[in-house]
Amino acid sequence: MAQYDLDSSDGFQALKGATDNTPIGNVGDRLKVDSIVSNIPTIKAHHSVVQLANGAATEMNVDGSVTPVVFSSGPGAGITWYVDSITFQFSDTGASKLNDWGAINGGLTNGLLCESLINSTARTLFNLKQNRGVVSVFSDGGFAGGNSGFITDANFYSGLLNTFPGFTLIGDDGDLIRATVRDDLTGLTSQSMRIHYWMVVT
Repeated sequence: MAQYDLDSSDGFQALKGATDNTPIGNVGDRLKVDSIVSNIPTIKAHHSVVQLANGAATEMNVDGSVTPVVFSSGPGAGITWYVDSITFQFSDTGASKLNDWGAINGGLTNGLLCESLINSTARTLFNLKQNRGVVSVFSDGGFAGGNSGFITDANFYSGLLNTFPGFTLIGDDGDLIRATVRDDLTGLTSQSMRIHYWMVVT
């Protein structure tokens, strides 16, 4: 291991290193530094976004009041996702209120349940029933549309849930994120949820 010290015998301070204690910058020491740096492995990280899906379907405006409909996504075998955020959006042509779901009057009965399944253990991330809950969980976002853009006449919402410091989904463990529709959402124009994640590319 190189030893580093400061030598001021020449009237200035020179940083020394390597096994022969020569100043850094000479040819021999430069080669030693380069050889060490060249052995550091290169890690490539790729950021991606995927929609939760039920088979090929990604639109969640379905009727899950009798038979719940599960939308999910997770890494495949040999892949690991480092999730940093989840985004959610829905749209409706009607006027909405804080205690509605979009413009579904009175909100949901059972709620939109979102869970993480990590190492075969399910944990609830949130269970939303009203617009006020959507605003609270996906606080980095807002309603849009209508004359004023406020919630009372908005017909679209898009928001982001920051999961910092995040969590890891390991494909070999069958990890995933799933959202279960347990009410009739066919009155909506659209609804979808996305996972934002990093993965190491070799």
